[in-house]
Amino acid sequence: MLKVLIVDDEPLMRKGIFSKINWQAMQLEFIGDAVDGEDALEQIQTGRPNIVLTDIRMPVIDGLTLIERTKQIDPNIQFVVISGYDDFQYARKAMQFGVVHYLLKPVNANELQQVLEKMKEHFLAKDGEQDYRSLLLRHYEANKTSEKERMLTWRIQEEAHELHHHEDLVQIDRLQASGCAVFVFRIRPFSFPHKGFQAEDEQLIWFGVKNIVEQLLTQSGNSSIVFRHAYHSDEIIAIVPIGASVKWTSYQRLANDALDSLRQYLQMEAAVGISKPNASGTGLKYAYEQAWMAVRGEVLHGTGKVYEYAALHFSDPKERIGVTAIITADQERLISAFLQSKDEEQIYQWLEQQYQYLCNLPHAGYLEFEQLSLQLYALLRKCLSEYIDPSEIILNEKQHFLTMLLSCRSWRTGVDALFQTARTVMLSIPDAKAATNDDVINEVKHYIDHHYYENITLSWVADHYFIHPNYFCKLFKLRCGENFNNYITKVRLNHAIRLMSNADLRLAQIAGIVGYDSQAYFSSVFRKMYGVSPKKYREETIGSC
Repeated sequence: MLKVLIVDDEPLMRKGIFSKINWQAMQLEFIGDAVDGEDALEQIQTGRPNIVLTDIRMPVIDGLTLIERTKQIDPNIQFVVISGYDDFQYARKAMQFGVVHYLLKPVNANELQQVLEKMKEHFLAKDGEQDYRSLLLRHYEANKTSEKERMLTWRIQEEAHELHHHEDLVQIDRLQASGCAVFVFRIRPFSFPHKGFQAEDEQLIWFGVKNIVEQLLTQSGNSSIVFRHAYHSDEIIAIVPIGASVKWTSYQRLANDALDSLRQYLQMEAAVGISKPNASGTGLKYAYEQAWMAVRGEVLHGTGKVYEYAALHFSDPKERIGVTAIITADQERLISAFLQSKDEEQIYQWLEQQYQYLCNLPHAGYLEFEQLSLQLYALLRKCLSEYIDPSEIILNEKQHFLTMLLSCRSWRTGVDALFQTARTVMLSIPDAKAATNDDVINEVKHYIDHHYYENITLSWVADHYFIHPNYFCKLFKLRCGENFNNYITKVRLNHAIRLMSNADLRLAQIAGIVGYDSQAYFSSVFRKMYGVSPKKYREETIGSC
């Protein structure tokens, strides 16, 4: 069995990662967890894990230093980096040490399982339990198309001009020289089984999508270049010739025909973005960006349509007046009143109205959607800053919010995200009947003392006492001299020690009674607190009485 070590300075995160792994089914052995890199290095020296799941930012020794030092101890130990959006630059550095697996918090159980399965394959192949050559060959065969897609994706995004000998790149250069346009087909998400296709047929169904687009866009013997985007996996890119022999309007019709065919033969919904028909020699990268921006018009006007960049382009900036929704001072006062009264229904309806205004403007596209969303986001942050120190605000960073907007298929996703932000604001507004800070802390401590076995979290405190979780956490440490989560752990373990004096209770039962779902995790937490395992503590301390 492969041995696994979990490293994170947050106890709840370590517990969450542990609970998302089916240890027995995957034949993995949990050898413990560590609170920082220094603790992890000690356990690596003694336990020699095969796999280490680690955070990047930690006290004492951070994740990057841990990876570097571990590779000096045993280069065969493999790492999975689990961290947040803000730590991605650190994750890139980790790749320099051979780390290839990176997961974002909060960890998705299915993604974690897939990564661990891939790592098991790596170890099995290395140990000779599989024919390494055949494994490598299968991987090469499965990724030949991906290599081509990466090459073509690079070509439309980097706008390189050096000479190329690959036939597809030569064809692209010919198309660009004579004039071409870029089409971006954005496929709606689907799940398997789908129209008789199983998960293992994924490459086959995408071949079918590409084939439909390619057949319909090839006219008068002029071949189009069609491929799946290497990184935006829901996109099919088509580079089509624009010449005198084929009218531009016919391509618009063919794009609609392609949407109909995808719906008829593969039961797939999609939207199409079309760049302006470029003159000879105009940048291909710019044409792709036009089509990419145009197709995101579906966020306001729906899927199953053709969106042309030319229809969103205004020669006179004055023509954009009226397109961009502006939140007036009266609107600010209105939403502030809704937040003060904590009227969730009115807030949601108000957010809907702002987007519906845009939907009624035929020339509005993704840029207008993004502008409005950022205005609303900034307004909610402004409201929150009236009650919470700006440095304490824990809303998603602006870049994270922008990334979410780019993935939206419908403006309602933006409404939902902003509504959740509005709920965070409402939690921070003092309630007329709210208790004082000292009362809240005393009540929470009293509740923990008597309900320690329940899942008591900062979110639970926020919901019950209308206090911002980040603010409460700092206040608790200031008044009590210790971390909120550490206090819960201490109370639980004190009760566990009391229960250990009952010889009829097994450790697994005690773990469950004090609120731990797993005996292994209970043992790990206990060892961190007292320096020995619960079993040894029971034998040496309770047994000697």
